[in-house]
Amino acid sequence: MRILLLTGRLAEPLVKNIVKKIPVEVDVDVLPIDVAALMTPRLIAKHLEKIDISKYTFVLIPGLVRGDFSELSKELGIRIFKGPRYASDIPLIISQVMNGKLELSFSKPADLLIK
Repeated sequence: MRILLLTGRLAEPLVKNIVKKIPVEVDVDVLPIDVAALMTPRLIAKHLEKIDISKYTFVLIPGLVRGDFSELSKELGIRIFKGPRYASDIPLIISQVMNGKLELSFSKPADLLIK
């Protein structure tokens, strides 16, 4: 399993520090936007078109990003799931996914799926 995690410039240091603790390959990629929650589907699509996404199991975007990413996932040929609303929950979410206890959503933040 290899995950591509997208974030914004302001959250980059925090997110990179958090994913160091995860026992699976997680690549952090920073979009040209300060606040990760303000990402749009088009911005994400433009960014992913520049990357070799074939090596990833799925893409994880911030849970606070608005919208449903099922259509973009189909368009790009990779699953784009919403992660948690808070970066500190990333290890828990990925652990739950790895253990088969959580199925991620294209539209609902991951932390709300386990409440």
